[in-house]
Amino acid sequence: MAIVAVLFWALVPFTLVAIGLGVSGKPRWYWWAALSSYVCSFLSGYTIGLLVLSLTFVLVLLALGHSYRLIRAWWHSAAAAALGVALWWLAVLNIDDYWLFLPFTVLDF
Repeated sequence: MAIVAVLFWALVPFTLVAIGLGVSGKPRWYWWAALSSYVCSFLSGYTIGLLVLSLTFVLVLLALGHSYRLIRAWWHSAAAAALGVALWWLAVLNIDDYWLFLPFTVLDF
């Protein structure tokens, strides 16, 4: 289990740097930040992991918004973040953790 902790703590700074690069005008980095925050969410367990998953939802919506050129002002980003949190809340309340972390079931932890 030490490798899981090492992987988690290696991905945390990567996620933060990727978010910083996305905010600084390179929105492609939102995709990498979303992927690494999703992995961090799984690795941090099913308690705090579900809270970290909210960041993943926000980052995915920001990445989608920038990919489709829907985000042109700061308030578009704020709306995407609010929608991401709302979708995360609905997902946590209505979807089982097994389905939220389905790609990791092949690892059979």
